[in-house]
Formats: sequence, structure tokens, C-alpha cells
Amino acid sequence: MRTPFQQGLRRFAATVASHGRAAEQAVDRARQAYVEREPDPVPDGLEGEGLINTAEREIDEAAFDLLANAANRWQLTCDSFWRSPD
Repeated sequence: MRTPFQQGLRRFAATVASHGRAAEQAVDRARQAYVEREPDPVPDGLEGEGLINTAEREIDEAAFDLLANAANRWQLTCDSFWRSPD
């Protein structure tokens, strides 16, 4: 059975991989537009840039949440371990 942290880490890895593929596709489209000397590749590029920026924020937030929850669980574990018996 996976811990909540392991489950969150697995979801995080899937999110990063998905957004990475989207960024790779955007770079490939830009490269193709450059190679083919398309007169106006910018509108599509700007749309892709917004999606990539949104994905970056989502990844940052997910990483922060994952680490904060792990730190909180670690603190609770340490507190219960070091608590002196009454």
C-alpha cells in the first residue's frame, strides 16, 4: 500500500511528464515555423506560452504542497517520537 506522500509523488511525476510533453510540442512547433519561414508563427506561439506558464505555476504549487505535507507529517512523527511520557 502506498503512503499519501508516494501517491502524491506519483501524481506529481505524471503532471510534470504531461506538461513536459506539451512544452516539447510547443518548441517543436516553433522550430518548424522557423525552418519553414512562416510569416506569422507568433499567435500560436503566444497561446502556447500562456499554457506553458500556467503549467509551470501548477507544477510549482503541486511541488510546494507535496513538500509541505511531507514536512508536516514528518514533524508530527518526530513530535510523537520525542514526546516525553506523562
